[in-house]
Amino acid sequence: MGWFDSDSKTPTRPAAATAPQQARETQRPAARTEPSGSTIGRQVRIEGTIVAEENLAIFGRVQGTIHAHQKLVVAAGAQLEATIHGRQVEVAGKVAGDIKAADAVLLRPSAQLAGNVETPSLCIEEGAFFVGSVKMQKARPETGSGAAKAGKTGASAPPGICG
Repeated sequence: MGWFDSDSKTPTRPAAATAPQQARETQRPAARTEPSGSTIGRQVRIEGTIVAEENLAIFGRVQGTIHAHQKLVVAAGAQLEATIHGRQVEVAGKVAGDIKAADAVLLRPSAQLAGNVETPSLCIEEGAFFVGSVKMQKARPETGSGAAKAGKTGASAPPGICG
């Protein structure tokens, strides 16, 4: 009898799952339906406007305008000629252009920034290169029982942004 013979008198049925196998299947975490952010790879070059509603990491080259509604990371080796508007902006690569961040800007030791910064919180790590001006603005008011009720005022970086 060959593989494709249909002489079999009994139909084949899938074997029933064993109890341990069923237990393992129910313990598997649910698959994520959405990624936690987007990435622009090292070999990618974009000219124009980028609007990111989620976290965005840039490893390649961008020329234009970036609107990042969450966290924007300009990785080491990335090259941007861009105006950046974001919530949190972390720079480890090279940026020629202005940055306006609602929460904080962090310049890593490998960062090279030639442009103006407007943010309530700026952290420049030792080794970073920065040419431009800084305009410190008041932090956005928090809603609910957060920092306002705890008596915190003024600009402060999100936890972990500066060390």
